[in-house]
Amino acid sequence: EIEVGGGRKAIIIFVPVPQLKSFQKIQVRLVREMEKKFSGKHVVFIAQ
Repeated sequence: EIEVGGGRKAIIIFVPVPQLKSFQKIQVRLVREMEKKFSGKHVVFIAQ
């Protein structure tokens, strides 16, 4: 979790590169559900 501009926070999720393709298929729905669960915080997936 990091702080972004305007006093808002974002949750960063690191995804292994080999699994990135499968995450991209469900990313939109997953981000929407996680943003609801974490009370409006931004959710970002980063391949590592």
